[in-house]
Amino acid sequence: RIRGACGTNGTSWATSFTAPAYYTLGGQRMASPIMNFEVYPNPSKGMFSINFESKESQNIEISITNYLGEKVFKQEVSNQINTYNRTIDLSNKANGIYLLSIKTNNKIFNKKIVIQ
Repeated sequence: RIRGACGTNGTSWATSFTAPAYYTLGGQRMASPIMNFEVYPNPSKGMFSINFESKESQNIEISITNYLGEKVFKQEVSNQINTYNRTIDLSNKANGIYLLSIKTNNKIFNKKIVIQ
């Protein structure tokens, strides 16, 4: 816990910091804004339950797209906090692979869902 410095004539010295400084480098980027993200049953006949927990109040966009990039479902939720539970009915959509995306204030979570 010392600070080094160089003088103009090539000399160097060390002094102690006046107060300790604590840092968590990159810790904010690692913290997940949602936890326990589940989609079930998967695969299904088109009925999916989506569950997750939001640790802090945030705006969330939930969307499902097919592999042609067409949105088949979209919901925006303002100030979501705590548990989110919803059943989504896609039974009128074609069998295939879809992409479920959850966009928070600063992250995007994706899961593949399959309609059989």
